[in-house]
Amino acid sequence: MVAQLPSAKESIDKIEAYYKTVNPLNLELTYTMYKGVTGNQITESYKGSIYKNKTISSMKVLGSEVLQFSEVQLLIDNEQKTVIYKKNEHHFLEKSPLDMSSFLAYYKEASAVIKEHHLVYEMILKNISIPVPYNRIVLYINMDTYAIEKQELYLSNKVPFFDKEGKQTDDIGRMEITFQSSSNPIKDAPKLQDYVLLKPELQLVQRYANYTIIDQTNL
Repeated sequence: MVAQLPSAKESIDKIEAYYKTVNPLNLELTYTMYKGVTGNQITESYKGSIYKNKTISSMKVLGSEVLQFSEVQLLIDNEQKTVIYKKNEHHFLEKSPLDMSSFLAYYKEASAVIKEHHLVYEMILKNISIPVPYNRIVLYINMDTYAIEKQELYLSNKVPFFDKEGKQTDDIGRMEITFQSSSNPIKDAPKLQDYVLLKPELQLVQRYANYTIIDQTNL
């Protein structure tokens, strides 16, 4: 008799419980875009990271960084050279790839299988009229720890891809995000004073002297 697999909701609850216990959390993320639903042609790839240590968290991807401290949050855009200073919203991971509880609001479980010691859930959009970028998501969860190890996100609409000669073809894009423990441990957690000075008035430290600070604490 084959044991019944836990539902996607049950596993997602365990994922969230697992990440609450890991401290510090230091993950390296790899984002890879493929052409086609099952294709292996890579069209884009880049790295990201997530770090959490008690009340301090950071997330980096594509030239931007979000830092959360006990009372405030910083949003750094290294391309636009801006730093947004705002009140802490206390739900940092809800805006990161680790937030899978939000999937349950828009997606329903279509299948659940075991593959190579992973629980694999296929989630499909509950309502195709909802304007979200992905109509299907596949989650790969470590069966021992309930750590998320991979997400596959399938774009709802075809997008243009270009070959080496510049010829365009439209196809479904598939974004894969892999998660693994970082091989570069962070010795010291980020400190607010490494980025801004509060007295005599709010200003950026010398390292960010050519950036513009935007104070949104009164919004």
